[in-house]
Amino acid sequence: MISIENGKYYGMDAIASRIWELIEAPQSVAEVVRILGEEYEVEQQQCQADIVGFLDCLHKEGLIKVA
Repeated sequence: MISIENGKYYGMDAIASRIWELIEAPQSVAEVVRILGEEYEVEQQQCQADIVGFLDCLHKEGLIKVA
């Protein structure tokens, strides 16, 4: 992914790409956690921590807006 606003290139693995797909439409963090927890059979607490960390990075880079 390339940000036109800051001119940076961002590489994403398969899970990051899936999160990006899920948040293309407004979606709660809880819903993203639920979906990915089912898809990847991961513990909900760990899944939530990883997703929140990733979303925080995207927000700090100005790639997403948190509502």
